[in-house]
Amino acid sequence: MNNDDFLGLDAMLEAAGGIVNLTIEEREEINGAGAEVLQTALAEATKDKHYRDRKTGKVRHLADSIEIGTLEGSIVDGNKAVGYSTKDANHARIARFLNDGTKFIQGDNYIDQTIEQNAGAAQDKQIAELTKILDHKEAGK
Repeated sequence: MNNDDFLGLDAMLEAAGGIVNLTIEEREEINGAGAEVLQTALAEATKDKHYRDRKTGKVRHLADSIEIGTLEGSIVDGNKAVGYSTKDANHARIARFLNDGTKFIQGDNYIDQTIEQNAGAAQDKQIAELTKILDHKEAGK
């Protein structure tokens, strides 16, 4: 008996071939699933820590400006980024000040903590999406 067959490596390599050959759209679906978890968690954390009931006018509140997309200037390879918008106001800069602190503001590391606490849930969502895609590919063979 071949050692590869005994360890199940043939099946693992076949599955890995499916992973390596994912299309950009499939990678976007997988990464987007994880990004949605982080977006929701980050919005909730921002509201819990830094939301004030005040009129913001035309400018969205910091907690409402979290977006999923690709980074400007990066190649389209299926990666997704989660972050604060800079369109109507530089919310990314404000969030960094609140997270890291400044000379006048004590930082609370809420972004770092939220990402750390929700990384497992985001990865579970990505694994579920990957499994769904691989099952669909397997059914199409």
